Amino acid sequence: MLNISNRLNLRFHHNRLRQIGQVKHSLLFTLVYSYTVTNDAPKFSVVVSKKVSKSAVTRNCLKRKITEIIRTNIHQFPNKLEAIIILKKPALTTTSTEVLTDLVKITNTIFLKTQPNS
Repeated sequence: MLNISNRLNLRFHHNRLRQIGQVKHSLLFTLVYSYTVTNDAPKFSVVVSKKVSKSAVTRNCLKRKITEIIRTNIHQFPNKLEAIIILKKPALTTTSTEVLTDLVKITNTIFLKTQPNS
């Protein structure tokens, strides 16, 4: 389970991120993200729909796997990031390292694009 400082509450932030956030697609997931000025720690939320798997057990297991990857590698993600990770069907058969490299690669590219030139 993610630390409370790294969890994004979907009840309060889902609509805001959908409206002002940017979307980045990957083979394994869709990342809806935004940067905030109030938080220092990155915040994540993981969503797995019924389209990925009809079984709730499988969806919860996949969600736990992704949150554990994020929790153990939280230092690799840029600060002030708020992101919703919407998993796709290929994420069921991938390994943890593939998911981690894909997630870090996408977050680092979007972080480099949004940095001000100073």
